[in-house]
Amino acid sequence: MFIDKKLVTTNKSWFTLVELIVVISILAILGTIAFLSFGWYSSSARDAKRSQNLDDIVKAMTIGQANGVGVTSYVTDGTASLNWTADTKWIAWLGNTVFADTTKYVGWDVNTTALGLKSTDYVDPSSAANYKIAATTLAGWAFEVAATMEAVNGTKTTRVLGNFRSRATTDTASISATWSNNTITIWSADIGKFKVNDTVLAGTVATTITNISADGTTITLGTNAGVVLPGTIALSVSEVAWLIGDSATKAPLKDWDTSIFPYILN
Repeated sequence: MFIDKKLVTTNKSWFTLVELIVVISILAILGTIAFLSFGWYSSSARDAKRSQNLDDIVKAMTIGQANGVGVTSYVTDGTASLNWTADTKWIAWLGNTVFADTTKYVGWDVNTTALGLKSTDYVDPSSAANYKIAATTLAGWAFEVAATMEAVNGTKTTRVLGNFRSRATTDTASISATWSNNTITIWSADIGKFKVNDTVLAGTVATTITNISADGTTITLGTNAGVVLPGTIALSVSEVAWLIGDSATKAPLKDWDTSIFPYILN
């Protein structure tokens, strides 16, 4: 018996040089796109963490305030602190004295231990720098916290959060009644405009607010203003629009500023 064996041949095809160049070029383009996308995602992810950290710090401080904890205890006062002794700015009229008095104002690193936060989790995700904070016993126990943010176009920005809202001498309240014990009554529409320790003009008399009633309508003054009705009460001098500033130049750190930052990124 004879068996016919057929010769089976296999045709092998190879990429041409042009095809290889095209494939390599496409892969290079895809790799570049992926790299740029990853870089953008990484900076965006770091900014998201910074924003979340600031939010957490503000919430923790707000809860602490509600429980009677002083905001200045949440500040770690460093050797390069923001207690400016040569400044001429104002908070509640007290001027540069407030920045030199650590019982009224303090600023530097966030004290995560006092806030009950894990210190290693609440630092800048890129440089491991501490977030910056400033707090004052004036202006209703106000505070601000700040971080340096990245941007897709390479421009850094400053992010500032907090409860400080500056007030001006034009933010006046109408006095509806005066009393012999150095107290005045304001209209309900003006509740919340003034804080304890504010230095104010009640009529034409400069004095300090020593107490505000729970309902916000009755204000006790340090001296008898002797206001002739109808009268007004106002801050003696407008406040600054910020609490945190550069420790060397005294320039303010403003939200979304692109020139002055609370700390340097790597």
